[in-house]
Amino acid sequence: MNLGVDASNIITGGGIVHLKEIFENFSYLKNRFDRIILWGNPQLLKKIRKNKKIKKINIEYFSNNLIKRFYWNFFLLPKELKSKNCDLLFSPGGLIFRKSIKTVTLCQNLHPFEFNLKNTYGISIFSLRLIILNFLMKLSFKKSDGIIFLTKYAKDKINSVLKLRKKKQIIIPHGINPIFKYQKKFSQHLSKFSNKKKINLIYVSTVEPYKNHINLITAVRDIKIYNLEINLNLIGKIHPRLNNKFMKVLNENSSKNIFINYLGYVEHNKIHKYYNNADIGVFASSCENMPCILIEMMKSKLPIACSKIGPMKEILKDGGLYFDPYNSKSISSCIKKLILNEKLRSNISVKAEKYSKKFSWNTCSINTFNYLYKIAKSNENIL
Repeated sequence: MNLGVDASNIITGGGIVHLKEIFENFSYLKNRFDRIILWGNPQLLKKIRKNKKIKKINIEYFSNNLIKRFYWNFFLLPKELKSKNCDLLFSPGGLIFRKSIKTVTLCQNLHPFEFNLKNTYGISIFSLRLIILNFLMKLSFKKSDGIIFLTKYAKDKINSVLKLRKKKQIIIPHGINPIFKYQKKFSQHLSKFSNKKKINLIYVSTVEPYKNHINLITAVRDIKIYNLEINLNLIGKIHPRLNNKFMKVLNENSSKNIFINYLGYVEHNKIHKYYNNADIGVFASSCENMPCILIEMMKSKLPIACSKIGPMKEILKDGGLYFDPYNSKSISSCIKKLILNEKLRSNISVKAEKYSKKFSWNTCSINTFNYLYKIAKSNENIL
C-alpha cells in the first residue's frame, strides 16, 4: 500500500517542523505503508531524513504561488498519484483542489476561520488570500475522507461552520523536540529579582497583526518597577506589510529602562538557547491552532505570560498567567504580576513543564501514520 503526501503548500514555519518531526520519528518497522511519496519544495525535502520507504520529489516550480499550486494539485497530482500507485493522499497543508483517491487533510491553519478586523491586514492582497483560503479549505474538508485536528479548540471551530460527520475526525497534537528542555539551575529565573537585575522577556513569533507585538511593546514600556531594567527579546520574521510600522514602534519605545532587542529570524534548532537565557516567556497571539512556540516554552520551564484567546488554556491550563492580547494594560499587569511574585513564577513553571510531557513527536508520528493507514484500508469513504 502506497501513501502520497502533497506538501506543495508547506513553505515555512510550523508546517515544515511538523513534517520534519513525523518523518524523523517515522518507524520503518511499525509503519505498514510499503512506500511513501513526498512532493514538496527543496527547502522542505532537505529537512526530511533519508529512508528507503520514502521517495522525495522536488516540485519547486509549483510551490511558488497559489495559482501554480492549483495547477499542480488539480491537473498534475492526480496523474502522479495514479502513476505511483498511491492508495491514499495526505494533505498536511489542508488543501485539496481535486479528489482522485481517498484523502486525509490536516487542519493546521485557523487564520482563515478567525477572520476579523484585529487579525487581518486591512484592505490588501493578504486579506483577500485569507478569504480565498477560507473557501478552499472548507471545500477540502468536505471532500476529505479523514481530517486530523491538532486541538479540540480547532475541531470545535471547524465543526461550528461545517457539517462534518464525527467518524471523519481525530485529534493528534504536535510534539516537542527534545532540545527544548530545562537546562539551568532552578533558581536562575525563579529567584527573587534584585533591584539591579535585568529581567529578560522573550517572545518568539513572526511579526503579524494577530501576534500583537505592538501591544506587547507598549505594555512593557509602561512597566516601571524599582528601576529594574527590562529586556524584551523578539525573535521572528516581519510580515512585509508591517515592516515600516513595526520598526517605527521599536525605535520610539526604547529607553534607558527598557531595551527591545529584535533578533529577526533564528533557526528553529537554536531557539532553545534563547529560552534558557530568559526569565519570563510571553505568548501574545490571538489566532492559533496549536502553537509549537507555547509548548516549547512550557518544556523549557519558563514562567509564561500568555494570551487568553484561542486554544492556549486548553494547552497551558493553569501553568501560566493570562492576559487580553488586544489590551496593553492587561498585558502589562500580567507581566508585572509575574515579576513581583516569585512563588507564582515557580508554581506555574513547574506545572507548565509537567503538562508539556504529553506532547511527543514520536506519539504524533505513530498516531498520524496509523490513522492514515486505517483510512486507506477502510472500505467506505470514511473511517
